[in-house]
Amino acid sequence: MAEAHPAIGGICLDVENPSADDLVGSAFAVSSTTALTAFHCVGDREIGAVRHERVSIWFRGRFVGACVVDSMPDIDVAVLELEKGLPEDLEPLQLISEVSVQAKFTSIGWPRSRDFGEHWRAISGHIVDTNSKIFNNAPALQLYCVEAATLSLHGYSGAPVLVGDGRQAAAGVIRWNPQRPDAPDLAAGGTVYATPISAILMRSNHLQSLSESQLTIAAGGEPRDGYCISHSNVDLEIARWVGGVLRGERIGARVRGEYILPGMNYVPLLRAAHEKYPDTLLVLSSSTLKCDSPSHMMEMDWMKGGEIPGIVLPVRVGSAKMPNFLYDIEPIDLRGYKTEDEVREALIAGLVATERPRLPAPRFPAERLISQKPTTLSRSRLAQVTLADRQRIEGGV
Repeated sequence: MAEAHPAIGGICLDVENPSADDLVGSAFAVSSTTALTAFHCVGDREIGAVRHERVSIWFRGRFVGACVVDSMPDIDVAVLELEKGLPEDLEPLQLISEVSVQAKFTSIGWPRSRDFGEHWRAISGHIVDTNSKIFNNAPALQLYCVEAATLSLHGYSGAPVLVGDGRQAAAGVIRWNPQRPDAPDLAAGGTVYATPISAILMRSNHLQSLSESQLTIAAGGEPRDGYCISHSNVDLEIARWVGGVLRGERIGARVRGEYILPGMNYVPLLRAAHEKYPDTLLVLSSSTLKCDSPSHMMEMDWMKGGEIPGIVLPVRVGSAKMPNFLYDIEPIDLRGYKTEDEVREALIAGLVATERPRLPAPRFPAERLISQKPTTLSRSRLAQVTLADRQRIEGGV
């Protein structure tokens, strides 16, 4: 039997004479009888009224009739029931209710300006924020989309936000992008918003009525415990490396330069990150106090003013004066090691040695730890930390 294709299609409002040239949005099946789309594709979100009770969905060369059975205009989602079920060669998407910041995503949708009229177009990018709020405090995933800054996404509303390797799962439903003032068809800053699957599952009576055998929800999500990683622009690649080590140990990490891009309103993003992970690792080098990035300077001001909700733990990677507000804190010293594995073990050992009731020592495998904490040595005689050249950049976000 041939492999089934993901059931992602385009919405046509003309039920009697549907055409692939008249698609106004996107949709995707989440069970053999149920699909999701953006509410504004079938209704008026401002007044909360469904305008089109029945639609046709273009699935890989044929139309399938569907009707609206659940509407949530405040979060811009409509649930559709497929009138004759899903064709056998199509497979519903599994859902995932938790995702991580910086996770990569792809999306398949049916924009009006497609390269090939009867075929979808794919876009990609990464998740910037999992706890964003937009119209009337509606929950949203904030996405950075590579194509959105140069291509019109009109018609992508209702498309799935796909995450994961192998069999991808839908983490959200694309709903809106802010317009560029000089080019209204394009997304300002490549920013796109989607309604999280978690919000849909919480609100939809129809989805809640489906059994586990009908609706597949994948496991996943961002770890409960973790750190925000503060860094200068010069140290972005080192901060990313530190974040990678933490994630490899199943510890969450928010690296500022990964989720804050030029042109973004960084204040709410910083606040959300530090609310998610109250404790902060400060990558400390000669550039720490010299960096003039506004978001970096704001984080430093928060540390000086005691506004960081948790502890601030310096991670020394280069020769630098210890900031006065951290003078009494013993840093994790990553200088003087010959291999990257030694640096990794020194970082893990430093975290384990820190008194942290929320991250106890058993979190890390004991056999991987080094015997002594490197900060017991004289820092003045230690060489610069040895990381691959590709792990440092000049400049950055």
